[in-house]
Amino acid sequence: MIGSLGSAVVVGAVALVTQGFNQRAEARRHRENLNEARRAERLTEVINYLKLIQQGEIVAIDKYDRGKGSQSLELRAAEIKEAIWVAQRTIELLCEPEVSKAAHDLSSVTAAVMSAPSGASVVSVTRPVRKVFIEVVRSRITYPGPLIRP
Repeated sequence: MIGSLGSAVVVGAVALVTQGFNQRAEARRHRENLNEARRAERLTEVINYLKLIQQGEIVAIDKYDRGKGSQSLELRAAEIKEAIWVAQRTIELLCEPEVSKAAHDLSSVTAAVMSAPSGASVVSVTRPVRKVFIEVVRSRITYPGPLIRP
């Protein structure tokens, strides 16, 4: 009787330990899946933002580097500026402060070159700031640390 009681206790203890290991492993897999989903969401928003920045650069190039100003181009510039600021706010909501700041800097420079000629080519003004943004994104989002703590 004592032997079977001892066996039952040992079997029960092993089952509890195994269950604990399985629960922790499942929780870790769940965290990893959430981290990957959030990373993908952030990268999607960054790519959309960069597409808008590129559209803004193209408008500025047409206006100032190529001298193709028109009323329709001005309307397009206003629409793109608004879309850039909305996309930047999305990045602010989803990303770390360093990425948000770099996005704000890039939005500001792009809006400035879309509004008035800078005396230099549009690309020479926007390229360095865009490069900084991409480097910050690369260090913070592309190779992130854990977003959800264990």
